[in-house]
Amino acid sequence: MEKIFLLISCLLMFTHQFCSEAATSNPEYPYPFMTADAQKAASRSYDYIVVGGGTAGCPLAATLSQHYSVLVLERGDSPYGILDVEDFRGSPTTNPNVAQGFVSEDGVQLVRARVLGGGSAINGGVYSRASTEYIRKIKWDEKLVYESYEWVERLNAFQQYKLSTWNSATKDGLLQAGVLPYNGHTFDHLVGTKISGSIFDENGKRHTAADLLQYANPENIVVLLNATASRILFSLGSGKPKASGVEFRSNNDGKQVQDNPSATFTIVSSKPLEDSYSQLAGILDNSQNYIESGSLVQQNNGTNTQYLGVLDIKLAFPLSRGDLWLKSIDPRDNPYVRYNYYSHSLDLQRCVKGIKVMVNLSMSSSIQEFAFIDSGNSKTLQFLGIALPKNQSNDDALAKLCKEALGTFNHYHGGCQAGLVVNERYLVKGVDNFRVVDGSIYKDSPSTNPQATTMMLGRYMGIHILQERTIS
Repeated sequence: MEKIFLLISCLLMFTHQFCSEAATSNPEYPYPFMTADAQKAASRSYDYIVVGGGTAGCPLAATLSQHYSVLVLERGDSPYGILDVEDFRGSPTTNPNVAQGFVSEDGVQLVRARVLGGGSAINGGVYSRASTEYIRKIKWDEKLVYESYEWVERLNAFQQYKLSTWNSATKDGLLQAGVLPYNGHTFDHLVGTKISGSIFDENGKRHTAADLLQYANPENIVVLLNATASRILFSLGSGKPKASGVEFRSNNDGKQVQDNPSATFTIVSSKPLEDSYSQLAGILDNSQNYIESGSLVQQNNGTNTQYLGVLDIKLAFPLSRGDLWLKSIDPRDNPYVRYNYYSHSLDLQRCVKGIKVMVNLSMSSSIQEFAFIDSGNSKTLQFLGIALPKNQSNDDALAKLCKEALGTFNHYHGGCQAGLVVNERYLVKGVDNFRVVDGSIYKDSPSTNPQATTMMLGRYMGIHILQERTIS
């Protein structure tokens, strides 16, 4: 049987040299097929090679291994046994063993995962499906999509029945601000206010995409950690070039990258709060914005305890497009990226609409409960850093605020957009045996947070590939 090499890049493409590097940590390897021994991995042949054991790569590899042999190449190490990853109070994005920071040419600080499980090992944990409208627009098989979501959810999705003090207040505040209807606990993407799912379980333990490797056939899969693929080898025949091995470098640009601009406002609470991750979402119908919240406790100057309530807003479907290009041929280097946030005028208009809802939220009685009482016996919210205004009458001031508070949820996508770089089956145009299955194929980011759909996509495409093999 002819070997088929399936190659998965991460969003910032081609960041993976088939070699063995010394592990920077000593985490647990819970699966017998996980190894950092390149010689062991190279001692057998494979039907598929998955480059990048990320949010889509793990479920894809697990699915393919049910019928074919699979090698997963992951440049990072195991997420297991790392407190920053596994505990919701951890700080994975600042841990260099699991995350690699970079700054876009727009001056925004971003981060890339470098660990098995990909972004699901370092993100905020929100689990939320894409909308039915999104699924139909992208022309996926709806039945298989929902079966694939359920496959993921049996291991990695949890309802959040106990809300933190701040999340509970934000939920009430969103309803008071008119973000209706209230949809209760749901994984589904619905306009209004809802309590989202999470990949953190009831004990606050993170379940990453690496957990989906529990579905793998251990006889058919090898996961090689601390291995960075530097280029993909192609064989030439009578037809198109065919991917036949791994070791890849490229100087090509990705011209359609996007990132969802965000704004974060931090309120110093007059009442005690607990550390909490995002548990709910306000999905706005008229401005294409999503609102989330969280809280944290921190020591100020090592003595005074500060309780901080955080409100985030994300522009859902930005029209602005950016560029990505490599600064060197070293796959370990971060590329140059410019997302051109708010370069499309409609993006700024939509942000202004969303900020107006945030102003209403901050003025709601639920959020005002955390205000301080001044000498005139009136309530005043204290902000740490950039503050929301008390009124929403000046659109120019709100537009300026959008730019001043510019940040990111690290939901960038579009570098290998379907229809441009890959076809509808996510095969790279112009070559054979080479697919891209990850967040870079999205034209728009699905749902409030894309990880649920990206894990689903790995399973979904794994089933499609198996079906294609059966038909052929």
